[in-house]
Amino acid sequence: MPLTCTFQALNLCILHIDDRVLHIPMKSHTYTPEDVCATEIHFEIDNGILKHVRFEGGCSGNLQALSKLVEGMKVADVLSKLKGIDCDARGTSCADQLSKALEKATRSAVAL
Repeated sequence: MPLTCTFQALNLCILHIDDRVLHIPMKSHTYTPEDVCATEIHFEIDNGILKHVRFEGGCSGNLQALSKLVEGMKVADVLSKLKGIDCDARGTSCADQLSKALEKATRSAVAL
């Protein structure tokens, strides 16, 4: 089931994921990735849409391109495309770490 925000007010989005209803604050998120060259990932989730993605460190050109490609996408779509991508047999990648950051941001939402 796609992510849909049914109510938005006071910087809060009520998000429906499968059979769960989550309150997700619309705020900036910062994530510290592990086992990759990037040192921080910054992003916002607004109405279930990924916005303002920025990586610190890492392969500048590739991460700028990745950021531009995923901005404006639904979080669920980004997760389905990026989760599990591997870089040089590290078991993860900057793209995979972005998916982990998005999972953490949605898990930190408070279920009704």
